[in-house]
Amino acid sequence: MSQVKCPKCAELIQKDAKVCRYCGAKFNSAAGTVIGAIALGGLILLYFGSSSSDVATPASIETLSPQVRQQCGELISNALKSGVITKRPSANRIEFADATWATIDADTKRSTMAAVSCDAFGKTSGDLDFNQYVVVYGSTSGKRLAMLTSAGFDFE
Repeated sequence: MSQVKCPKCAELIQKDAKVCRYCGAKFNSAAGTVIGAIALGGLILLYFGSSSSDVATPASIETLSPQVRQQCGELISNALKSGVITKRPSANRIEFADATWATIDADTKRSTMAAVSCDAFGKTSGDLDFNQYVVVYGSTSGKRLAMLTSAGFDFE
């Protein structure tokens, strides 16, 4: 059986585990979706380099290349296909299953929104214009879960 890292404590657990034997984190029936979300976040963090909390200074603001935008689009497309992101009703809006969003860490949440920003606007999260934003809604509750604006990340 293959093993993956627990999204809470990073210990190796069975891929189909319902509960982490080390920290007790519980996984819903969509545990594979949670692991997929963690993998998506890891890919995005690797792609963008350093921490997702880095904010560009005005001198460094520039539109990302078409190749970078395409790669961000592919990451989002793969997340949609795998069910990590349940829906993308518009370029700057994504929907997550509420239970999945609740189980992923803040860096993965930020990275996912940064990839949407990259794909939708061709900009990193710190480079958004005043009227540009990325929003995450819960597909189950319909509630806004998070928002990314030029001012930064806002989690509900």
